Amino acid sequence: MTRFNDNVFRGLILLALFFSLLLKSCAADAQQLTYLGYELAASAPSHRVSSNIPQLHDLKIAYTGLRIGGVMGTHWAKYKATAGLHYSNASVPHSFDLLTGGLSAQVYLLRMGKVKRPHSFEPYFTTGLQQAKTNYFGTYALADRATNYSKAKETRQGSTYSTQLTTGAGIEYQLENAHRNFIHFFSEINYGLPIYDAASSDRFEQTEIRSTWVINFGINFGIAKRR
Repeated sequence: MTRFNDNVFRGLILLALFFSLLLKSCAADAQQLTYLGYELAASAPSHRVSSNIPQLHDLKIAYTGLRIGGVMGTHWAKYKATAGLHYSNASVPHSFDLLTGGLSAQVYLLRMGKVKRPHSFEPYFTTGLQQAKTNYFGTYALADRATNYSKAKETRQGSTYSTQLTTGAGIEYQLENAHRNFIHFFSEINYGLPIYDAASSDRFEQTEIRSTWVINFGINFGIAKRR
């Protein structure tokens, strides 16, 4: 449990530092603030499990779920705070839940040069920090206990936690109206590089997630302030 506490503490420090940098960037560019709103997205994460538990080792898990959050942005960048809930697909031999929360920033690539006018389609680069919690369900971690196999519902065996540095790319289709409302449709793909890992119990101490990929399709909507 010491490793769990230390890793969470370090992860929270990293998230706080990253959030401070985002606020500083927003304050420096406050006069150009153009977007303030919300996000709703369909999310499809996947990752591989490295574990000393034979039923989990090298298992690829694919999920589907939803991600919600808040967004604020300037002419050249957008900042997001999001949370997601995902369930493993039917093709996976056991049941898993994935809960995520993170902070990210995206930069519009076509607005970084001399031509800064908006485009209908805006490609962007994104990076951020994400905290992921994976819940494991089944009976594989109960080798030393008496197990009632007649139960139809799998029981939760434990959880792992992963703080990840995320990076990726995407494209937005941007619409705005005369009433200063905006809606941005987006599609993106992200890769998560683990920074710290932790477990809820000694049984899962050597269980970690690796090779995390996430595909998101969604919308941002809200108020577009005058520039």
